[in-house]
Amino acid sequence: MWRKIVNYGSESSKIIFFLLLLGFFLRFFHLSDQSLWEDELASLKVAQLPLTGILHFSPEMTELNPPLYFVLLHYCIKFFGYSEMAIRLISVLSGTFSILLIYLVGKKLFTNNTGTIAALILCLSPFHIRYSQEARNYSLLVFFALLSIYFLLKLVNKYNLKNAVGYSLSTILLLYTGTVSIFVWLAQNFFVFFHFFWKKEKKSDFYAKSWLKIQLVVAISWALWIPELVRQSSSISQGWWLSPPTLEGLYFSFLEFCGGLSSVTGTNDFDFSGPLMLATLFSILCLLSPFEIKEIIPVSQNNDFFPKPGFRHFIDEMQLQVRVGKFESIFLCIILIFSCFLLPFILSFLVKPIFMSRYVIIASLGIFLLAAQGTFALPKTGGKAISIVCIVVFSVLGIIEYFSVPIKPEWRKAASYAQEKTLKGETIVVSSARCKNSFAYYFPEERNEIIPFPVSKGMIDSETMSELFPRISKENKVLLVISRNVFGDVNLLLSEMNKYFRPVSAIELFGIQIIEFKKHIQKN
Repeated sequence: MWRKIVNYGSESSKIIFFLLLLGFFLRFFHLSDQSLWEDELASLKVAQLPLTGILHFSPEMTELNPPLYFVLLHYCIKFFGYSEMAIRLISVLSGTFSILLIYLVGKKLFTNNTGTIAALILCLSPFHIRYSQEARNYSLLVFFALLSIYFLLKLVNKYNLKNAVGYSLSTILLLYTGTVSIFVWLAQNFFVFFHFFWKKEKKSDFYAKSWLKIQLVVAISWALWIPELVRQSSSISQGWWLSPPTLEGLYFSFLEFCGGLSSVTGTNDFDFSGPLMLATLFSILCLLSPFEIKEIIPVSQNNDFFPKPGFRHFIDEMQLQVRVGKFESIFLCIILIFSCFLLPFILSFLVKPIFMSRYVIIASLGIFLLAAQGTFALPKTGGKAISIVCIVVFSVLGIIEYFSVPIKPEWRKAASYAQEKTLKGETIVVSSARCKNSFAYYFPEERNEIIPFPVSKGMIDSETMSELFPRISKENKVLLVISRNVFGDVNLLLSEMNKYFRPVSAIELFGIQIIEFKKHIQKN
């Protein structure tokens, strides 16, 4: 069965099987070490709803995403429980099997060797390992995007009912996994239009009419979700938190694809050398991807006593044999990058900000495929081996850094510290309702009253400040837990707290600050 899936010699089968095992190990390694953070607890909160609450809009639904991932998570926690490992299991498995899919896609687009290198890049990608260890829909998006592209390539090469059903079903599942998947669907239609325009084959068994029928089925299936999407959009529009992206943000997103952790730490003070080197290498290989440099041949023997200086001498004495090919495959990768990376960036200025590196994760697949193909553009003088070794070395450095630094706010430690600093019945204030979910996951909520702040509009300002103090004015002691992900003016909150309470102790954890306040002593 395995040989049938890989459909190649035993050596290729062994390599891909090894990459699958390695990819699973890297995605399962230390899976429960990091605390569940706010976004993951938001996933869990939705998954705990009845199926009717997941499939149809409800006040508890704070997501702007279709329901498929949450339905799968609903049944995952039902059978495997509520541990960090169980909650993140879907992402681990989908991230692992994406390695096999990118191999199959790379093989169909280019060659078996290109697919193998693409699988290697994805297997060792710190960026994809990170989101394969997070209870969100990003890893599942990558899986269904690759599955949909794979069946698209099969459909273009051979139109039959099996391939048509495979493409339709995988694309519908993709569209029901994440809202951003619409950009993949758009890229596919651009590619097929280009295919018809470029080929112009009257005898082809794949006609525009057949494609339009398939797209109609996909569009009608996805349209069933549009009313719920509209309700979600109108519900969360006032609390939209993303800011318009910058060119610097575009650059750092590319570095994140190559293993950077800038958006994780909230700063740019970590070691950029590995991601920067890998980003440079990927850029060069992507530019080389349309070409095949067969070899460098001396044209003549230079018998001059004094050699000609500079680049002109190189041009005179050497001849590069270059072959351009696989233009249609290159185009699919480029349009995937444009549609899933640059288009959301542009739309963020025209409509609403929708650009973040994890939202455009599918664009990284186009970069990885081009880089893998570019590796084999190099001449047979060790260039291929050197580029592969560099990819492995820089990726491993990124993996080591990923597992060495905190990634998610340390809510487990925060809850443990809060239990030490409070007595039963004392009040704990946690910044925002989303942060309260993460804190309460690790804290026995019945032990203390946990007040989320702010609630009404999710922003710390003078208006929401008036909602807090009537609830804590009679308390003699308050423990304030502030997440770095809170919105608004934290200094305003602290200054107001100092009017009624005095800080007596504080601790800094990764992504979290905890301050113990006691009421001012009233003097007669």
